[in-house]
Amino acid sequence: MQARIGKSANSILLNAPDIKKAHVGISIYDPSSKKYLFTNNSESNFIPASTTKLFTLYAGMKYLGDSLTGAFYRKTNDTLFLVPNADPSFMSKKFSVHPLLEMIKKNESSICFVFPSDSIEPYGPGWAWDDQQEPYMAQRTVMPVYENQLKLIYGKKNNNDSSYSLVQMNTEVPGFSQTITYDSSRNFIQRKPGTNNITTTLNRKENEMEFNIPFETFGNKAAIQTLENLSYRKPSIRVDSDILYGNYLPLYSQASDSAFSIMMHQSDNFFAEQLLLMIAQSHLGKLHEKALIDTLLQNDFQDIPQKPRWVDGSGLSRYNLFSPNDEIYILDKLIREFGTDKLEQIFPTGGEGTMKNLFNKEAGFIFAKTGSFSNTFCISGWMYNADKKPILFSVMVNQYIGKNKVLREAVESFLKHTRSMIQ
Repeated sequence: MQARIGKSANSILLNAPDIKKAHVGISIYDPSSKKYLFTNNSESNFIPASTTKLFTLYAGMKYLGDSLTGAFYRKTNDTLFLVPNADPSFMSKKFSVHPLLEMIKKNESSICFVFPSDSIEPYGPGWAWDDQQEPYMAQRTVMPVYENQLKLIYGKKNNNDSSYSLVQMNTEVPGFSQTITYDSSRNFIQRKPGTNNITTTLNRKENEMEFNIPFETFGNKAAIQTLENLSYRKPSIRVDSDILYGNYLPLYSQASDSAFSIMMHQSDNFFAEQLLLMIAQSHLGKLHEKALIDTLLQNDFQDIPQKPRWVDGSGLSRYNLFSPNDEIYILDKLIREFGTDKLEQIFPTGGEGTMKNLFNKEAGFIFAKTGSFSNTFCISGWMYNADKKPILFSVMVNQYIGKNKVLREAVESFLKHTRSMIQ
């Protein structure tokens, strides 16, 4: 089997034009026999991109329970005390029910938000400066609202009007201002870093245009202002260096699996980052991502084949370094502890989510998480053999300078051919 898969790897990937100049790692593993069926650079480090979310998923499934704790609360005679818990689902349009928002709206007494004294860095280490304008790089906060993104809709007052105005905005944020310019060749939106000064470029071709862009949260000020507008009252703020969570009751928001599915199917970086903070609170009693990662590597992942460099929950950072064997390790751990039946509800299969254009004919037989940057494409998951037993795989490609479509098709072809050999 090693020779047959190796021949396929050489012809389709390792010696293919352009790809042969890249750094390629492959690991194919049979958990039933505990044997590697094929490896190539499987112990080398690679930038994993969004396959980093495999490790966030495991930690979430182990430590978050069946439901997300959206906040903690305590009521006195005259005050509702709320401790936000970094819940990415809060006021997200991906969910129709928001228990914390309902509690705030129905409450008739004063509201006091209690925040930890340790601040959360809005951006992770090694995140690209250029991506600050992109919806996939929203800021991290203790209390996110609307996934910390502005949804802006611009329209004309009538069909004969040559100018546009802002007709809808999902939330109000501190210091918001806007400038509308026109360019016949494009639609474009940009936020001045460190501010909520928005410049929107429109092409005049459509009656209505929609944009999504991360807003500057200023810590938790954007969330407080949004809730003040919705509840028509001004909450008080308290900062506590040692929040005693035992004095508060948990307020559950969403089923954990629904958040995991969003993270994996849509490769949602914001959900991954906020979930890792929530896991830290659940496991360590504090919203501290680095402390959680260090703890997991020293305990849950102490037997990982090659000690990785792991710095964030989403894989946005190019500082992350994992080997293909590390990815096989976490897949094997997920399957052994949680089972494929449950994982099939969380991972995308062919034709779904980030695999929308991959493995369409293999839907239900291949499940995987993809990850991509410029010059990088990775995919790790499992395929079923004829006996419906999972065979684990990880293909990681870095330093590739050709067309991304060519690389993805080559990796897909190699994995399809591999599956045909294990039937």
